[in-house]
Amino acid sequence: MNAWRQALLQLDLDPQTDAYVLALPATLPVRYAALLTVINALTAFVARYPNPHPLLVVAEQDFGKALGMLLRPQLPQLPLAVIDEVVVRAGDYIDIGTPLFGGSVVPVTVKSLAFPS
Repeated sequence: MNAWRQALLQLDLDPQTDAYVLALPATLPVRYAALLTVINALTAFVARYPNPHPLLVVAEQDFGKALGMLLRPQLPQLPLAVIDEVVVRAGDYIDIGTPLFGGSVVPVTVKSLAFPS
């Protein structure tokens, strides 16, 4: 939770007003216990930093549907999207397209900005 807040502050984003995506660690094991830990962290983050935008979560691991199904009952009032099998780094921009196939698939483009030094 602190890592998410720190990353937002480094990018000059306000956790309570700006739109952003929360990325899960690439090293997170694909286990039920790990998903429960993530759910606890996400619900605590949302409680501490309420935001009018949907909760957007990305993960490299292939567990987006399971995480979304377990997270939905914890945050029933909050629009939610969990997108898996996407590699991102802090500061990347993510374009999420219109859902396809009844909402089970969304096109995603990750943009890393580079500036000359």
